[in-house]
Amino acid sequence: MRITLPEGWLYVEEPEPDVILRAQAAHPAASGFSATLCIPVGEATAQDLIDEQREVGEALLDSLVRPDLEDLDIHDVSGRDAGYLRVAHQAEGRELITESWCWVIDGARWVVLATVDCSDYADYCDLIEDIVHSFEPPGLAMAR
Repeated sequence: MRITLPEGWLYVEEPEPDVILRAQAAHPAASGFSATLCIPVGEATAQDLIDEQREVGEALLDSLVRPDLEDLDIHDVSGRDAGYLRVAHQAEGRELITESWCWVIDGARWVVLATVDCSDYADYCDLIEDIVHSFEPPGLAMAR
């Protein structure tokens, strides 16, 4: 697996079962919240990317406080389809946005989750996209 994190971000590899990376901006943004990134991996349970993204989305929405689904789509990421979901929600007394990017490769589901404060989203949306475009799960090059 390869991913390019912004300079200075702190990260831990394999912090828990089925999570291969957790990362956080080294310094809080203007809102006082430090952006976070998480990459869980597991067995794909659906027959195609659309159904897999639906399952990922339902699980994410069920885990959040006051979720508001803003976008759900399939995007081309570096020549490969990825399920995309953006949801606003609340946590830690804040209004947050979480983006979920999902790939299914060789029977495995790879997800990149990025969370930022709503007021910082405009400053982070391109950065998140750059991180996502740098992400290469094992087997991605062979699966293209």
